[in-house]
Amino acid sequence: MARQGQIRWNEFANFFEDICFLRWLAGCGTVWGMFLYITLGTNDLAAAIRFYDPVMATLGLVRARTLETEIGYAAPGVSRCRLWVTRPFDERPATVGNGSMPALEAASRDAVDAFHRAALAHGGSDEGAPGLRPFGPSFYACYVRDPDGNKLSAVCEGLEGA
Repeated sequence: MARQGQIRWNEFANFFEDICFLRWLAGCGTVWGMFLYITLGTNDLAAAIRFYDPVMATLGLVRARTLETEIGYAAPGVSRCRLWVTRPFDERPATVGNGSMPALEAASRDAVDAFHRAALAHGGSDEGAPGLRPFGPSFYACYVRDPDGNKLSAVCEGLEGA
């Protein structure tokens, strides 16, 4: 009986994942609908551009907005920027949130590796090389800090070669 319930749950989970993926492709927002966007502070917008443009490109994201005090990244063809890097609105120096870290979804383990390489090549620092983590059987991630000290992660939960 437990096995049958597990099969039903897996069918539901696969169906739900397919619906979420279709919603994502349609540009309707994040899969879970939890975040509209995330902002990270910077004290040097030019340095942030030099870092984020090549790093976000490894995840298939592009700089879609460039304003005087902020830059925004989105999927190509999507108008809503989901990641903003900005000088603080209150005009005080940007500081790093201790314990804060956006984890960005990568399509493959190769993309995680490329994200890590690009971050280090463009002024970031290493906080954890790409590799499997104990958060799941296929949780492959890396951890870096941008030039302002913001911690970022790129994660692929797909199986290797899939």
